[in-house]
Amino acid sequence: MDNLARLSPLGSSSGAPKTFSTAKVRLDEKLFLGLVKLTARGLAAVGFSKIGDIVGAPVTGEPGEVVVGKVTAAWMSPEEWLFIGDEADIETVRSKLAAACNGETALIWSLTDARTAIKITGEGASEALSSLSPLDFTPDRFGVNRCVRTIFGESGVFIQLIDDVPTYRIIIDQSYGPYAWRMLEDACRNLG
Repeated sequence: MDNLARLSPLGSSSGAPKTFSTAKVRLDEKLFLGLVKLTARGLAAVGFSKIGDIVGAPVTGEPGEVVVGKVTAAWMSPEEWLFIGDEADIETVRSKLAAACNGETALIWSLTDARTAIKITGEGASEALSSLSPLDFTPDRFGVNRCVRTIFGESGVFIQLIDDVPTYRIIIDQSYGPYAWRMLEDACRNLG
C-alpha cells in the first residue's frame, strides 16, 4: 500500500496539474491545497481575535472577508470559516483551532482530500466566471480579498478574488471538479 500515488482530482494521469489557456484567460488546477473548515455557533468558541492570532493577520469581522497571513482565512458565513494553505500549515491551524475551541460547540474538519481547487486568471476571468454564476465578479463589484459561496452551473462553489489581475481561486467538491473545469473551459473559449 505504500506505493499509492496522489493523483490530480481532475484526472491527470501524469500527476501534473491540469492547465488550459486562451488569449484572455488561464486555468490552473492547484494540487494538494490544505483546507480546514470551522463551524462554531456564533463564533463564541473562537472569536475574531483568536482567528487572527492563528492566521497571523488581523481580522476585521466583515462578512466575506479574506485574511491572508501564514494561511488564508475566509469568512464564509457568520458561523463558518474556511482556512486555506499548504497542507502542513493547515494541519497546524486545525490543531490550534481544536485547542481554541476546547469545550465549546464547534466543528473542525479537514476538507483537504475532498475538494478541487482551480485558479483562473487574466483579463477575461471575471467575464468567464460571471457567465457561470448569477453574481458579477468584476473587480469593481467584487473586491480583492473577498469571498463568496455561490451557484456555479449546477453545483455550489467557493470563489475568492486574490488580486486585481484579476486572479480568482475556485474551490469545489472534488466530485464536481471535472464538471466545473469543463464549464470553465467552455466559458473561456466563448469569450469575445
